Amino acid sequence: MNITAKQREELDLASRLLAVLGHADALPESSDRPDVIVHIDGARTGIEVTQFHADEHEGANGSPLRATEERLAKQSSGEPYTICGVLNPNSGLIARITDKIATAAAYDVTNYDQLWLLIST
Repeated sequence: MNITAKQREELDLASRLLAVLGHADALPESSDRPDVIVHIDGARTGIEVTQFHADEHEGANGSPLRATEERLAKQSSGEPYTICGVLNPNSGLIARITDKIATAAAYDVTNYDQLWLLIST
């Protein structure tokens, strides 16, 4: 099965989470809705992986700060660059969680015993 770079990243993030939680021996598999499926202690666990950006807000598509950062990173050719961040990320975190709850409402819950949300930054 060919997996995309995004799926590889999701598997890596899920593997790192599992290792921290003491389940380094669990083998996550790429899936769709949720992103990752893993068997832990006899339970089939779905893991939805999402990237958090502090400047997100409900109803917006994407992160303007991330777009700026990606542009600056390309222009810098590997040299250091600076960018201002967001001091209070709460609204962005609430927007990310709210979006994923809405997305998960459409999942087929018969495919897993529990669903986790992995938010990475």
